[in-house]
Amino acid sequence: MLVKLTQEASFRCRIRQIRQHLNSDKNSLDILSIKPYLNNVRLNWTLIMSKPRNILIVGSSGSGKSTLSKKLSQILGLRIINMDHIYWQPGWIMRSQEEITTLVLSEIEHDGWIFEGNNSITFPQRVAKADMLLWLDLPRETCIWRVIKRSLKHHGKTRPDMPKGCPERLNWSFLKWIWNYNKVCRPALEKLYHETQDQLERTHLKSAKDVDLFIESMGARLEAV
Repeated sequence: MLVKLTQEASFRCRIRQIRQHLNSDKNSLDILSIKPYLNNVRLNWTLIMSKPRNILIVGSSGSGKSTLSKKLSQILGLRIINMDHIYWQPGWIMRSQEEITTLVLSEIEHDGWIFEGNNSITFPQRVAKADMLLWLDLPRETCIWRVIKRSLKHHGKTRPDMPKGCPERLNWSFLKWIWNYNKVCRPALEKLYHETQDQLERTHLKSAKDVDLFIESMGARLEAV
């Protein structure tokens, strides 16, 4: 995975090589001529030269979904949809699944989004509209430490990526849920990742370094489009 991300991170350099090879500007690049330069990167060749329209980001609490969404939004100009805004009403009152599904369908109706959040029940609808899947699969120790840090930072206040009326809170049941995430929730994400192999451009991010390299690759990719 790291090799793949490193190759993508050097995309800008490779594009310069391609342009020199073709003696052309970026608007006349031929994908068949590009392939020999990137034959170790297992991506759909049409997708790699295009800007993603809709991105789905999944992973445990504390894995960095919101942070990654913000950085990609800045690079790609896509709007962010936070699942927490759909889940929760003021006072930490959770909506029914019927309401959640209705709101999800409304949010994804128009292209140009980064949807961060799980809710496996609405995976089929979101996957049908997405063209990229990012799975943040960081160690649970990392996720727990991040959750503790953000809880201390925002204690008693509502984080920017949360709905109004839902001040930051931390309890042992939530930490226990994150600790058991790999056993309880991860299988659904792994299933989603494998089932979308032929449908979406997918990236499995297992560390903070993987995430940094991916962000760098997306910036280089946008310049190449």
